[in-house]
Amino acid sequence: MLSKRLPLAILCAAALVACDAADSVSGPGDPSLLGGTFPPVEPPPIEKPPIEEFLPGVPVLDPFGEDDEGAVELARGFGEFDVDFGTAQRTFAFVARNRADGTTTGQYQVDNQGVGGSREAGTVTCLEVDGNQAWIGGVITHSSLPGREGTARVFRVIDRGDGDPPDQASLLVVGDATVTCHARPLLPVEDLDEGKIQVRDGA
Repeated sequence: MLSKRLPLAILCAAALVACDAADSVSGPGDPSLLGGTFPPVEPPPIEKPPIEEFLPGVPVLDPFGEDDEGAVELARGFGEFDVDFGTAQRTFAFVARNRADGTTTGQYQVDNQGVGGSREAGTVTCLEVDGNQAWIGGVITHSSLPGREGTARVFRVIDRGDGDPPDQASLLVVGDATVTCHARPLLPVEDLDEGKIQVRDGA
C-alpha cells in the first residue's frame, strides 16, 4: 500500500511547488484582497492647442472682439462669398475706426481660396462712412505671396441690417489707400453667403 501511495504524494508535492513558482513569476493578485492598495495614478496634463494663426505671427482677427472705445465712425465684420463665377471662395475679416482725434486705426485679413490662393493681412489707414456703407483703405503688412507687403488696398462694404437681404462686400482693389478711399468709388459688391457687417456713422 505504501508503494502505491508514494507516487501520489510526490505528484501532489510537485503541484504545490509549481503553484508557488507561478506566483513568484506573475506576482500577487488584487492587492485589495491582501489588504494593500495601488498608488494613485495622475492623469496626463491636458495641453491647450496653440492659438490659431492667420499667417505666421499674425493671430486670427476677431472684429467683434476689438475695443471700439472712442470711435466716432466704425465699420467691422467678417464673411465669405464666391468669386470667379463660383469657382473659388473668399473669406475676410476687418475692423476700421475713425476716432475723435482724427486718427484712423484697424486691420483686415483676406483669404483667397482659389487654385492659386493666397492670404494677406494689412493695417487700415482710411475709413469713409456714408449711411450704411463704408470704404476701407489699407496697406498689406503680411502676405503668403512674396513682394506684396506695402501694396495699398481699398474695398467697400454695405450693412443691410440683420437677416435678409444679406450684407455685401467688394473685392479688394489696388489703389492709393487714402486717396481712393476718400473718393468713395462704387466698387461692385457681392452678397455674403455667410457673415455679418456693421457700419456706424458719426450720427
